Amino acid sequence: MSSFPVKRARQVKRRCELEDALGVTLFIRKTRSLALAPQAWTHQSAG
Repeated sequence: MSSFPVKRARQVKRRCELEDALGVTLFIRKTRSLALAPQAWTHQSAG
């Protein structure tokens, strides 16, 4: 029983690390697309 919480915490930690990595990847992709096409993006956001 004592090993279960440790394993659970390890899974949660790994999931958090994966989500952080995913968030960073999405952020980089978003900023890169903004840097590549700022005019198109501002035109879209203006509506």
